[in-house]
Amino acid sequence: YKEMIYSINKIIETNKKESILDTIYAIFMFIASNISYDEEGMENTKIENQNLIGPLFHHKAVCEGYSKLFKQVLSLLGIESIIVSGRGNKENGGHVWNQVKIENKWYNADVTAQNYFICNNENCNMFLVSNKKCKYKSFSPFAKNCWNDYYN
Repeated sequence: YKEMIYSINKIIETNKKESILDTIYAIFMFIASNISYDEEGMENTKIENQNLIGPLFHHKAVCEGYSKLFKQVLSLLGIESIIVSGRGNKENGGHVWNQVKIENKWYNADVTAQNYFICNNENCNMFLVSNKKCKYKSFSPFAKNCWNDYYN
């Protein structure tokens, strides 16, 4: 546990910027850029890639691991967020991502999707986006309505 907290605090300190929003974005991009999606862990369920162990110590995760790490970082920064799950229109499997409250409005933040776009050299930003831009829809009673993209 101490090593987890140390690793998370190191991520925060390494990506600290002048504003809290810039810090959150830098951390979002750091996680998306430095933690690999674990295809093998997806096929042969590895529990450590669905919690903090995979992303922090093995630098591999599936969507749940990415989301839990980002949630933990946001909690330490005092930013309200939740983890939601859902399904895509054409996707058989489920997906997990974050919703983040900024200036009393909720936005989606999908670190896993951002990792995909980075790995495939695609220019798409999944940080603080609307439900319309988010590829997945949550049917959870806890999911928030995210009406707008933050940066539009």
